[in-house]
Amino acid sequence: MHFTQNNAEHREASNSVSSRWHSTTLNGMVEISHPINLYQDCDGQPWHKVTVELGAKEGMTSTLVDSLVNSIIPWLSYVNLYTPWSVVVQCTKPAINLPLIQE
Repeated sequence: MHFTQNNAEHREASNSVSSRWHSTTLNGMVEISHPINLYQDCDGQPWHKVTVELGAKEGMTSTLVDSLVNSIIPWLSYVNLYTPWSVVVQCTKPAINLPLIQE
């Protein structure tokens, strides 16, 4: 999933991005980790784009944890006990080449 914010005309997307896992349990219905704080991640600047995805590393981790738990407790085979999601946040920065304001 991609979320893109339409920023003010005097801002542009930053080159730096932050990436982290956001963990859920019980088939994704319960969050284990704290919600992503976009204000804190972008140092008070507006965010430009947020991408949430279940990539190969996250899928393999989830499968490994579920397989291990299912081998110990077979009746939990219908529940995903741990699913990490990759969250990538791209912030904005002030535009460098601002036009001169004419009065």
